[in-house]
Amino acid sequence: MRCTSVDGYKLKPGDNVNDLRSDIRHADIVIGLVTPAGLRSGWVLMELGAAWGAEKKTCPVLAGSVSFENIPGPLQTTHGVLLTSAPDVAALMDVVADAAHWPKRPGGQAHKAVADLVTAAGAVDTEGGARKVPHAGPPAQPVVADERDAAIRLQGWIQNNRETMGRGVSLAGLDRELGLASGLASKLMPAAADAEGWDEKKRGSDLVLYEERLMVLGGSFGGELD
Repeated sequence: MRCTSVDGYKLKPGDNVNDLRSDIRHADIVIGLVTPAGLRSGWVLMELGAAWGAEKKTCPVLAGSVSFENIPGPLQTTHGVLLTSAPDVAALMDVVADAAHWPKRPGGQAHKAVADLVTAAGAVDTEGGARKVPHAGPPAQPVVADERDAAIRLQGWIQNNRETMGRGVSLAGLDRELGLASGLASKLMPAAADAEGWDEKKRGSDLVLYEERLMVLGGSFGGELD
């Protein structure tokens, strides 16, 4: 594991910075912490660009005042996560465990670790300075109301949940899972599903069943071949 800003995992004195290139080339997954300071760092952008160029699974993690529209260049098509969102962090933990072939933590331990991280992230301002956080309860989770951000989340979710698409999708459940404003999944899912190659097969009051579009040379269509 390489973490370029954490003692014990960053480069040691005398190490060649070109080792980072080898680390990225051999990585199972690359997690980019995207903060206001990180966006001003040529090294952070270089590392994210190298991961994208190497076609590595790359997960941008947004912290501070950074929003989805601030994700650099081609990575804007990648589903990012908010460090202050417990559902986002929990989903990221599962993705990392699967990619690295690590055992997943028991539910209670995982939930506590997620809650601690989200609380710590909420206690840091946009430039990395600590600020006082009230202890009246868990921090309120941000709700995504921007349709562009919501569409990116939906497309990322579809890419990672292909089996679920064929079994049925709860639109209200997607709002809760992805931290979207109420009704956004219902409004944006048709276009997001179409962009990812899925056609709506059956719709209930909340549950929608999709079927994957059959791709053929020169075009695509749904249904069976004649």
